[in-house]
Amino acid sequence: MFIPKKFKPNQQIPLVLALHGAGGNEHLFFEGYGLGLVLREAEKRGWAVIAPRAEAGLAHVGGVLEAAKRLLPVDPGRIYLMGHSMGGAHSFSAIAQFPELFRAVAIFAGAGQPTQVPPDLPIMMVVGEQELSRLKTSIENAYRRLQELNIKTLEYKKYEGCEHLMIVREALPDAFAFFERAPQRNGKRSLQRNAAK
Repeated sequence: MFIPKKFKPNQQIPLVLALHGAGGNEHLFFEGYGLGLVLREAEKRGWAVIAPRAEAGLAHVGGVLEAAKRLLPVDPGRIYLMGHSMGGAHSFSAIAQFPELFRAVAIFAGAGQPTQVPPDLPIMMVVGEQELSRLKTSIENAYRRLQELNIKTLEYKKYEGCEHLMIVREALPDAFAFFERAPQRNGKRSLQRNAAK
């Protein structure tokens, strides 16, 4: 977990939950992707970051968020989710399992497909132009499914000269800017179910 220098225990703090890709661990976002760029972006904004080790059944998502809320005065209206590759698949699962929890989501070269998504949840999807063709096709399919669900704020961006691992480093500043632009939530969310294809 990362806590910014400007943290004040009596003020609510935004939180970014970062889910790593397959073959990685909880250190990837802190030390691997862009050599800690996620921490520099969070420090600029005074946000906290937490990056759990992936576990089956999303136990790592619910458990780490509960732990963060015990340790920090987390702003419940500003919890952001990001995931790379397998972490993108976990992000889609987390959206379905915790539909009211996240203010915005960024998925970097994400595996998996959306199943249930609140239409007012802002989602950003990014992929490198040099991504493996099979995964690139899967990402494009996920984007089309989100379009069919009429997600109100949906961004999709391709990065030139960028492959699977580089995409996080290249897109992190854009993801944080996307989070900052995310509108406030109004009331409870309802889920849009993705029709089976």
